Amino acid sequence: MGRIAGAAGGRWTTEHRTVTRWAFAVDEVPPLQSGPVALILPVPELGSHPPSGDQRRRWRRQTLTTLAAAAIGIDAATVRLVAANDGRRRLGGTDLFASVAHRAGWVAAVLARTPAGIDLESPDEAEMAAEIVLAGVEDSVDLAAWHGLAGMWATREAALKAEGRDLTCDHRHWRFGTGVVRGDDEAALRVDLARRSGIVAAVAYAGG
Repeated sequence: MGRIAGAAGGRWTTEHRTVTRWAFAVDEVPPLQSGPVALILPVPELGSHPPSGDQRRRWRRQTLTTLAAAAIGIDAATVRLVAANDGRRRLGGTDLFASVAHRAGWVAAVLARTPAGIDLESPDEAEMAAEIVLAGVEDSVDLAAWHGLAGMWATREAALKAEGRDLTCDHRHWRFGTGVVRGDDEAALRVDLARRSGIVAAVAYAGG
């Protein structure tokens, strides 16, 4: 699991053993190889008003388009996120799995050769929703190892996306291990985390 190496401060921190290849600028995107590749970018907020649904969708699509163009050299005009019969999202016209997320002024996308999901969560929002975040979670979980409630929340949402499940129907028993998460009878998913001040990102993926 990508654990924090010291305080997050004003930059993104990951741990060197992470399988996910993280990029925090367009020119940092590596080519897609065996593990997931993720891109996280800041987005503008319009004053004190939250962005509209159309704006969030546009930002997510632009980030996925940028990631796909840089990681696999696909024509940006052809990039689209499609839902397969199993509920998982894929990059249209390819055999790659894809996922997008938006939270607290950041937008993210991930591409992988195996089922994968990405999510972003704010520590402040996670604290306010602690009862929801901890619902169904085993009592023995080490919060610090998952960067607090925000990391656990991001991990759960990313795992549900990787499984092709509806995010509004999360009634399961969650077990958090060392770098893995599973719910009910689902197969265990690997998890990598990245963090900076005010936001935690999680990528959950099969294999690795």
